[in-house]
Order: sequence, then C-alpha cells, then structure tokens
Amino acid sequence: MQGNIYEDYACNSVTGQLSKSLMAEIQNIVRARVLELTIQIEKNLPTASDIVLGPPKAEPGEKEKKAVTQITNQIVHGNYTSISNTGQGAQFNLHINSNDAASVAKELEAAGITPDDAQAISKIFASEAPESREEPFGRNAKSWIAKNLSKAVDGTWKVGVSVATQILSEAALRYYGFK
Repeated sequence: MQGNIYEDYACNSVTGQLSKSLMAEIQNIVRARVLELTIQIEKNLPTASDIVLGPPKAEPGEKEKKAVTQITNQIVHGNYTSISNTGQGAQFNLHINSNDAASVAKELEAAGITPDDAQAISKIFASEAPESREEPFGRNAKSWIAKNLSKAVDGTWKVGVSVATQILSEAALRYYGFK
C-alpha cells in the first residue's frame, strides 16, 4: 500500500469503528425481517410448520417455490433499491443498446420479467419519447408500469416491486441513451 493511497506517503495502519448502537440496530433489523419472513411463509404455506432439518422427504411443488421466492423478495429485499444485490439470480447487469427494443426485451426477460411483458414494455419504449432524463418514462410507459407492477407483488415476475421498478428505470435510461 506504500505510495498507492497517497503518493509519497506511507500508510502504516488503517482502522475503522462501528458504534454499538449501529450493531444493535442491524441485529434488530435482521431479527424483524426474519420474523416477518417466517410469519408470511407460515400464513401462505400452512404446511411450512412441518419443516424439519435434514434431507427432504419430498420436493416442494412449483406453487410453493414461487410463493416462498415472492415472499422473500418482498420482505428481505423490501425497500432495497440497488439493482446489484447478492443471491443466486439476484444480480442484474443490463446490456441494452440505445434504441434497440430487442435488447430491452431480452435483458428484461433475463432479469425475471415475463417474455410477454418484456416485449410489451420494449414496444412502448420504441413508440414514445421519455418526458425527461430524470423521468425516463412516457405517458404510456407509466400507465403500463402502474397496471403491471402487481405482477411483481403476486410472483408472476421473479423480482420484487422495488427491484422491478429499478430495472425498468435502468432499461428506459439505457434505451433512450441517457446512460
């Protein structure tokens, strides 16, 4: 590290501190989210209370897998709006060419939005101009998003509401050449 941080300066040590109250707050947030996750899973899947540790006796059905995935997206990711988060299949890197509706549809589908919905919003992007750089959606796109965000809530899309909103915004920004 010598000379790499500040030219002609030697770095002998680096320290950092976290306050006890911050650590307690992190513990409380994690505890609350785990409790909420457990309660929601038990409400939506009554047989969840029969779960035991060890090898599974039977594979859960597709409906149960989707329900748990959706509950996890809503509760664990909640208001987390970064589109780069951890977990299998949870990191999104959108590679969209400016004014290329096909790349929009392809990337949205890869991010977890259904193929039909990805095609629909990409056609809307192609058919209208954005309101501004800060508001990358036109009137039809806003209407479509308002109508279809319930698909993030009910599990049709493989992402939660906040992540879906961020992905759609990023896709619009890239499509219109703002990024």
